[in-house]
Amino acid sequence: MAGEPEILVEERGDNLHICFAHPISADNINFYKETPTRVKIITINDNHRKIAQITGKDGITVPMNASEEVLTAIGNISSFMTVHSAIAADTSTSNTRNINFVEAD
Repeated sequence: MAGEPEILVEERGDNLHICFAHPISADNINFYKETPTRVKIITINDNHRKIAQITGKDGITVPMNASEEVLTAIGNISSFMTVHSAIAADTSTSNTRNINFVEAD
């Protein structure tokens, strides 16, 4: 199964932690076993390596008050990699005031 690198964005106390789900290597193709019968093939390019240089091997932690800037940057990179974000959305902004939010079951 073909895939792309995945980046994780998580809240950790008063900070955001950003890291890759799997390490970015110097190889152009990485293989990850997802299940006993399924392997994910990830193609790595220079854009992924640039992001990996910024986040470092263990990820990067930034203050929560920079979350708007982080979300903007994450939005920009989501066009060439998968982003998994666990950041709570700010529902008080003018862009969301006419949206009805429904709790999940």
